[in-house]
Amino acid sequence: MATASFLLDGGAGFCNAVRRSLLGDLSMWAPCEVEVRSNTSCETDEYIAHRIGMIPFRRIGNGDSVTLSAVGPAIVRSSEFVGVAFAPMHDEIVIMELGGAQTLDLTVRFDKRRASAHVRYAPLAAVGMERVDRTRHRITFDILDERTPLSAMHEGLDALEERVDRALLNLAQQPVVPPTSMC
Repeated sequence: MATASFLLDGGAGFCNAVRRSLLGDLSMWAPCEVEVRSNTSCETDEYIAHRIGMIPFRRIGNGDSVTLSAVGPAIVRSSEFVGVAFAPMHDEIVIMELGGAQTLDLTVRFDKRRASAHVRYAPLAAVGMERVDRTRHRITFDILDERTPLSAMHEGLDALEERVDRALLNLAQQPVVPPTSMC
């Protein structure tokens, strides 16, 4: 995980708009569906799916899924996912512990969405803003995937520019209503 820091020259409103764009407008591949074929552990399928949903993955090939099969006794870790499409960014994340002859067999499917859809799609964390002086603010964030700090900032600024362009277009298309007299 890399930490980035940028000094922006602009008012608090502009810098906060950049910060919010970095928080919600960037996108990332993440688990969207877990198909559990076998789970003889004491953990619920929903709990396991939630744990898997919070693991950051990187795209390594074609396809949209990975599988996991484990038999206890064992500590099931993210390194045990098998597939050519995605790989976990951290191999030692504990998913659960299987006892005795307990089994876990599942398939995880992925999709790509903007971070505003769910935190699991957020490629950045700890996005903060602090005032340096009257017009300058420092934007800081941690990068959870393999993008560079500069590419993340460019994506955020491009998304903000698209949002402003859409707002201006909508404003230009609104009918002009002449003022009415109050007398």
